[in-house]
Amino acid sequence: MKLFKKRNRLFWSMLLSAFVMVCLNVRAADDDDDEEEEGETDWHIERAKLEAEVERSVQKRLDREVTEEKVINGLARTIPQLAPWTSPVRAPELTKEEVEEELMKEIMKEVKVKFPESRREEFKGEAEEKYKMWKRNDDVEFVIRDGRGTDTDVKGKLQDVSSERVKVFPRRTVNVRDLDDDTKARLYKVFHDKAVEDYVANENRRYDVKIEGYKMDEKEKRIPDAYLKSGYIPNLATIMENAQINKRRLALRLTSPNPEHWVARKDYVNDLYKALREEAGARMKDEESNRVFKAKGYVKVPKKTFKKLIESGMPEDDVSGWMPRAEYTRLQQEQRDLIEQERAQQGGGGEPGEGGMMPPEMSH
Repeated sequence: MKLFKKRNRLFWSMLLSAFVMVCLNVRAADDDDDEEEEGETDWHIERAKLEAEVERSVQKRLDREVTEEKVINGLARTIPQLAPWTSPVRAPELTKEEVEEELMKEIMKEVKVKFPESRREEFKGEAEEKYKMWKRNDDVEFVIRDGRGTDTDVKGKLQDVSSERVKVFPRRTVNVRDLDDDTKARLYKVFHDKAVEDYVANENRRYDVKIEGYKMDEKEKRIPDAYLKSGYIPNLATIMENAQINKRRLALRLTSPNPEHWVARKDYVNDLYKALREEAGARMKDEESNRVFKAKGYVKVPKKTFKKLIESGMPEDDVSGWMPRAEYTRLQQEQRDLIEQERAQQGGGGEPGEGGMMPPEMSH
């Protein structure tokens, strides 16, 4: 009986040990699967870290090599006509419309001095003098029928004026219909008043035209300098020729009164700074990527290299870009296998390994 109990305990002990070993083996197999799966994805993690390293290197180079101060110094050497070039560039305090308004205030002050309103009061006196009415026995001299025909000059002493005729000594009678308006204005009150009124109105219009002409001329001459002093420069992007500034066009734009030809200096510098950083950043990224990834044994694979794998549903990010050389080799074989499988299904022939794969960018 005791022997049976001992054997029974030994049996259960061996059974428990076997169960534990099975569990351990299953766990070990799971761990192997996990390690294999992690091994398959480790290079993606490493690539992400390397990409972050590349980005940091690019940013450091950009912050060192492409700065606003360097951009401004380059502009100062290239376009000294648009001085001052100082860092940092300040935004204009006034809009272009406000710059124009301030300039027009200055010009209007000058207008009040050069074209006083008191001058208008003199126009009526000038008109009264020009159309001063003749009185009886005044010496008169005028032309009738606008000088057409014979005997058109009339000269003598004014004797009488009626609604139809004018008598001039000696022995000259003129029909009112033969008189021009200026002569009538000196003989008849109604024509006189009308002539004076028209003269004043015409002189006021001419005065207004002179004022507007002065304002326009002064504005066109002075607004370019006002823009420049207020933080604006000609839009250099519109006067480039073969990646160089056309000096003749620049000289013309420096005298242009058109506000559309001017941009804020700060906006231009910011746009140029941004464009230069983007251009340099793209170049630096290629340089840093080649340096960092090739040092780790990576190759750069174009998307069309594994076109078949992408068509089969594999993510582009897994089969293109920078990847370890071993992964590239594995994907080559996987694509060959896929191509051979398709051919086998279609019953076609062909040499193994064909597939139009593009070689990656290899390190030197």
